[in-house]
Amino acid sequence: MKLRIANTRWFCRWFLDREGPEREPPLQVEPPENLYATPNGSVRYSRQGQTIFSLIHRKQAALALSRTPAPGAEAELRERIES
Repeated sequence: MKLRIANTRWFCRWFLDREGPEREPPLQVEPPENLYATPNGSVRYSRQGQTIFSLIHRKQAALALSRTPAPGAEAELRERIES
């Protein structure tokens, strides 16, 4: 907690040109269940979202369809392989 106050005072001094607080105001910590975006707190395991792997797979499939080889690329590649 001392570092948090020191950090806040430093930012107040140099960015706001005033003194920072001497102590933290009272704080009510929310229980984790109140902060969940899904019933069990996990987007992945609640099946309400996609995994990073499924997102990448869908993106790469779309990219592959939109790409066309550059003119002459096949001939250039064949020449490189044969030499």
